[in-house]
Amino acid sequence: MVWREKGAPGGLRVQALGEPPKDLVEHEGSLLVRRAQRGL
Repeated sequence: MVWREKGAPGGLRVQALGEPPKDLVEHEGSLLVRRAQRGL
C-alpha cells in the first residue's frame, strides 16, 4: 500500500502485508528503501 504522508521522505508512506517493515529514506535527492538487518 502506498499513500501520501506529508511528514515522510518524498511525501510517501509504503507498507506491504506479510513483508518486514521498510523505511523510505531521502539521500542526495533520491529515495532509498531501508530495511531492518537480520541477526546473524
